[in-house]
Amino acid sequence: MKTIICGAGQVGTDIAKYLSDEADSVTLIDTDIKLTDELNEKIDVRAIAGNASYPDILQAAGAADTDMIVAVTPSDELNIVICLVAHSLFNIPTKIARIRAPEYLDKCWAKLYTKGNVPIDVIISPEMEMAKSITRTLSVPGALEVLPLADGKLYLLAMRCKKDCPLINTPIEKIGAVAPDLHISIISIIRSGHSLVPHLDEQIEEHDEVYFLIPSEEITKVAAAFGYDEPTSGKIIIFGAGRMSLFLAESLLEADSSRSITIIEKDSSLAEAAANALADVNVINGDFLEYEILEEAGIRQTETVIALTPYDEDNILGSLLAKRYGVRQTFSLTGKMAYHNLIANLGIDVVLDSKAMTISSIIRNVRKGFVKSSFAIEGGIAELLEIDISEETGYIHKKVKSLDLPKGVFLGAVLRRDKFIVPTEDLAFDKGDKLFFLARHNAVKALEKTFSGGLGLF
Repeated sequence: MKTIICGAGQVGTDIAKYLSDEADSVTLIDTDIKLTDELNEKIDVRAIAGNASYPDILQAAGAADTDMIVAVTPSDELNIVICLVAHSLFNIPTKIARIRAPEYLDKCWAKLYTKGNVPIDVIISPEMEMAKSITRTLSVPGALEVLPLADGKLYLLAMRCKKDCPLINTPIEKIGAVAPDLHISIISIIRSGHSLVPHLDEQIEEHDEVYFLIPSEEITKVAAAFGYDEPTSGKIIIFGAGRMSLFLAESLLEADSSRSITIIEKDSSLAEAAANALADVNVINGDFLEYEILEEAGIRQTETVIALTPYDEDNILGSLLAKRYGVRQTFSLTGKMAYHNLIANLGIDVVLDSKAMTISSIIRNVRKGFVKSSFAIEGGIAELLEIDISEETGYIHKKVKSLDLPKGVFLGAVLRRDKFIVPTEDLAFDKGDKLFFLARHNAVKALEKTFSGGLGLF
């Protein structure tokens, strides 16, 4: 697949690295000539300087025979124009744009994004995606991540094992004996910052972050199995009143209108705008690092704090302060990778990374061929992929042990006519089976070739 990425910020550069690692042809465009020169030296992509909305710049980038264009410049308007030019002059098949302004995202303007108007195939809204993700996570007590798959028939969940988790010191193959009513397939364990593909004799340890697949009807049993029996959050405080916070407050109330939500914002104009936009939310203008403001917000009666300001350090400090007041669950938005492991060690429950969320949303629309869906997880170092068994794959009636899976790939579950199956070596595939694999990023291409006869899927 030949791809043009417009905007060489953190997200654009990371997407370029991600795709170039898989031997795709990738061209980056950015107005900063110094930056493009540096990228040409540092990473295996072609970077050119210029305004990506100009036809001659797109032509120089190879737009005439490009399969996909990804517009992730800082400007919504520029991203829209890029897609217009890419469609009108170069007929690029797939056009993806990051759009952040809520004024462009209101459902009543959905008809704007059609081929006859603004021809954008996929709109990425990091703030809206993050709001939906947090809302899903709060639906399962103790969850670090909740991701629906196969139209909600099964889920990927991540849970951290506390000291009193009933599964600690239990080998994976014995989990059924400890929790007989729970059918899960553990696909990965994050331990001391390192990701492990689990073996059946691997024991679950305290502080492990366990990623697993589970049928949707058993989600209500998960919390107790991992030692979390608290009710879902009723009183929530959000630090910051940016776009993400407003999207989140609306999403939380839509999921449960009985929730009590308070937003604390230091900037008076942002606080006023939030108060005007959210009639059912209590908005306080003040500094959440100050004792009096937290007391006014009712911090001692609060179950969940979600820190979403643009400043990593303030989010971390605010979350730690909330823990000192007895808040059960804290979320902290953090863009710097160096802080991610630190946060977990400090006791903050969930690390939020909007950059990783954006990359996951884009990668979801990149996979082709037999890959029906793909989600970047574990901060982008792995992917969860769905591959359907069909005549073309050549695996109908063959057994799991016949799969020559590359290193770093793990078959986690099979969905057969909506029935959840934890695969064994002797399980034979049926036509229509949906297979769910965890694959380290550098093993995805090899997995694709397993099901494509080496023909390639891009």
